[in-house]
Amino acid sequence: MDMIGADLSLLGRRYRNTYWNYGQKILAAVRKSAATEDMDVVYLTNFNCGPDSFLLTYAEQILGTRPFLALELDEHGADAGYLTRIEAYFDVLRRPGRKPAPEDEYRPEPSRLRGRTIWIPPMHPVGTELLAAAMRHHGFDARALPVEDKEAFEIGRSVTRGSECLPTSLTIGTFLKTVRPHVGRGKHVLFMPTAEGPCRFGQYCTLQRQVLDRLGMHDVAIMSPSSYNSYQGIEEPARRRIWKALLAGDMLFKAACKTRPYELVKGQTNETLERWKKQMAEAVEKGANPFDLLPEAMDDFAAIEVSKEKKPLVGVVGEIYIRCNPFANEDVIGAIERFGGEAWLAPVSEWILYTVVTQKISFKDRNRNFLVRWISALKNKYIFHQEHRAVEAVREFLADRLEPPIEQVIAAGSRFMPVNFEGEALITVGRAIKFAEQGASMVVNCAPFGCMPGTLTTAIFRKLGSELGIPVVSMFYDGTGNQNQILEVYLHNAVGKKGHRGRERSEDEAKIDKRQPLAHGRA
Repeated sequence: MDMIGADLSLLGRRYRNTYWNYGQKILAAVRKSAATEDMDVVYLTNFNCGPDSFLLTYAEQILGTRPFLALELDEHGADAGYLTRIEAYFDVLRRPGRKPAPEDEYRPEPSRLRGRTIWIPPMHPVGTELLAAAMRHHGFDARALPVEDKEAFEIGRSVTRGSECLPTSLTIGTFLKTVRPHVGRGKHVLFMPTAEGPCRFGQYCTLQRQVLDRLGMHDVAIMSPSSYNSYQGIEEPARRRIWKALLAGDMLFKAACKTRPYELVKGQTNETLERWKKQMAEAVEKGANPFDLLPEAMDDFAAIEVSKEKKPLVGVVGEIYIRCNPFANEDVIGAIERFGGEAWLAPVSEWILYTVVTQKISFKDRNRNFLVRWISALKNKYIFHQEHRAVEAVREFLADRLEPPIEQVIAAGSRFMPVNFEGEALITVGRAIKFAEQGASMVVNCAPFGCMPGTLTTAIFRKLGSELGIPVVSMFYDGTGNQNQILEVYLHNAVGKKGHRGRERSEDEAKIDKRQPLAHGRA
């Protein structure tokens, strides 16, 4: 690959968001091979390589029917096995009638999405419905996709390699299950935000576009606002209403998690949550401010009869889709409650606030002109102002369950990785530290199997758990098995240590909270 001199301009528009440097070189080399009649491809990869779980599919797309050999290396492989596969590959190459690789046609997504049905993956038990309602108010036919089930998971897995992040197959699976019976009757859009790495999340929309094209669903569009500019690509009035809807959804779910473990009449909390989710979605769609409804909703949760028993508090952090989606995490919130704990889920809004802060300090923004930065800053100031309003609307009931300022979360995480190493790993570590300071008896770190940020945070938590004085349990989900059973042991021990509320902060940690997260090295 290093000798053929592949030009990165060969990536084309389809793969313009391939943000891994070496991945760009690989795809450029594959494209050059596809355009060269007597040049074939041997692709060397290794077990559980995150980027290759997507790049291999891209390579297949580029090469079309042309054969290529993928050799996956690991510590269990042997020379004889690799040699046999190489010999078999040469036999394939000697066969007559080989066809050149087809032109990899790129179709840009339509710029106008009104008049189409926009389907939103079930990222959050409450927020997804409210997000759809906010978009409907602005003229979009937006609907929340149903929470995945086994059938949707199997559909998704059948159209992907299976080595990608779990949300890749879950989101395309539930979309296909819902939409395929209606293809040809109306136009459909998959709502799939994107990012610019290093996490694989930014590749979902590219891969899912290929899946849809392969299935002949060329008329299905994908809507992909980016975290790079804190989703400013969405029309500003809609972006503001969506933000308020997501904040309200976080607050409703937070109130339910605080109440449900102690309710005396089982099911009353869920009934209250569902009633308010429906009522708030209707209000948001009509243009009402959801914050105006939050005080009354909190009063309803406060009116639920609860026991005076105190249960261990369990913070839930990790990859945003996995930690919030009950099918993806095998209902980790319910498992914590069944095993005797109270769950505190890191909210969806945490990620939005994080993208706003990182936009301000990002290296990529330094070359943008002053006017663009000023307009962006004004838009993002609104984000923090509305968060403050949402907090004030629920402060009386959720005073002991309020989120720490995102700057403090970033500063806490910067002890272990540079702030300019952007992504969920930093805030996952930082939020775990803040959970310990807020009295959590345990932290659960949720991630899909093979998650790159999840692998980093798991390594850090092995040391950090003993420093915090509480267990930090990393859970990797793949859509099968019974992963949450292990939590029963930890919670049984926590219940036996009633009164344990985490350790006190050291003076150094108190100082970290006061810093601005602007240093790009280790704190």
